[in-house]
Amino acid sequence: MKILLAGPIETSALEPVLGDIDGLPKGMAPTPVDVLAVEYVRQGHEVSVVTLDNKIFERVRVVRPGIEVVYLPRRTRARDLALSLFSAEIAALKEEYARINPDIIHAHWTYEFAEAALRSGRPTLVTGHDCAWETLWIERDAYRFFRLLMALRTTPRIRNLSVVAPYLAPHTRYAGFLRQIRVVPNGLDLSRWPFRGENLPTSPPIIATIGNGMPRKNVHAAVSAFRLIQSRIVEAELHLFGPGLDRYAQERNVFVHGSIPNQELRNFHIQRTTILLHPSLQEICPVTLIEARALGIPVVAGRYSGGVPYVMGNSEVGLVDVKEPPAIAATVEKILSDQNLYKRLSLQGRKDVEDRFDIRQVARQYVETYDELLSPC
Repeated sequence: MKILLAGPIETSALEPVLGDIDGLPKGMAPTPVDVLAVEYVRQGHEVSVVTLDNKIFERVRVVRPGIEVVYLPRRTRARDLALSLFSAEIAALKEEYARINPDIIHAHWTYEFAEAALRSGRPTLVTGHDCAWETLWIERDAYRFFRLLMALRTTPRIRNLSVVAPYLAPHTRYAGFLRQIRVVPNGLDLSRWPFRGENLPTSPPIIATIGNGMPRKNVHAAVSAFRLIQSRIVEAELHLFGPGLDRYAQERNVFVHGSIPNQELRNFHIQRTTILLHPSLQEICPVTLIEARALGIPVVAGRYSGGVPYVMGNSEVGLVDVKEPPAIAATVEKILSDQNLYKRLSLQGRKDVEDRFDIRQVARQYVETYDELLSPC
């Protein structure tokens, strides 16, 4: 099958099928599109990936056996993008979709990639990954408002829609989508995320948090909880990953790493992380949690944070109110103080990921959906 995947990517995640990536654009961010593209190539499909990159000024096209990756320029000023509703980017995407002429377009997120697919007139599956008005409610800025307008423009015109967690399904109804909704979660290549073992690592305990400086990621709650943890576990360390977190670098035993490639984060988790603390206020199907649980790292995350309970398997231990630092701290300390509990959470997390989020299973569900959409009946 000739499949076009459209969405943000991180080029390094495509290295297993691209080979040498020196000199290529880095891409915008690691997303579920990356691992899905790699799996499709392994299954023998003809794959095209079309993405946007704000560090280039003209189209870049890379062709390897079984896959081509096309990077199109994305303007850098959020104001320009928002006020035009990504018009230039949508036009360029539509033109590229027409050139490739795939059997099916699989567009991720309900914004520019999906809008271009709908305008192309080609068979399309759109996968929703977020809830635009919830994001606007938390991050109240003009850019998020215009992103909401884009989603409201696109969603009612979609014919075939999947979402990555059950939590998102009713929200697409509110946006005007009235057809059947398929739920297919984000996937993970478990061969690249091996189970590292179930035993509680030796001290000092390393708590990792991945986020950014935006209110939705709620990183300040992780730092506040860590202060409480540190008052009782003096040697504990908090390691922050992501942009916009430098203001926490002066805190004792808090280490700010900034944005790093996904492979470096994986290596850090394997070698050092004891617990992943994810205080985000709103997520749908966060791959960050799936990755940690695949390795056997217990996770503490938001009980009321959208699709987080779905990813966590409604864990009776790791789900907390992330607006309450004392509750976060108490849960982290409970896991750190109980070797048997730590082992149980590690084993449960790995098995749950194997059962629900293995990329081979996810890819199979999507291909079955493509076949259904392309069927003449």
